[in-house]
Amino acid sequence: PSMFGQGIEACIDNNPELELAGSTADPDTAIRLIKETSPDVVLLVTGERESENWSAVQRLLVEGLNVKIIHLDIQSELVGIYLGEQQKVRDFSDLVQIILDDETKDNNHS
Repeated sequence: PSMFGQGIEACIDNNPELELAGSTADPDTAIRLIKETSPDVVLLVTGERESENWSAVQRLLVEGLNVKIIHLDIQSELVGIYLGEQQKVRDFSDLVQIILDDETKDNNHS
């Protein structure tokens, strides 16, 4: 890992409430590790190119890993939080219900 990545790993290792299940820069290896270890959270650290950053997040979500993804972009210093939850949509009304459920959750957190 990069020096920044090593720093993040050291912070995780030094916190007794956290456990590092794996670390890799390779997307295929990351997906394999996630499937093998079933972590609660995946910390995705990216930087360089914005299109590659979104591609990495999108790929993890599309894999249907049902994991919370915390995306730290070191270039912009922004954090995105994504919940990789999948639900079956049989028709348009299912989609509408999912949207309404999310709006209800958002309103309850305000």
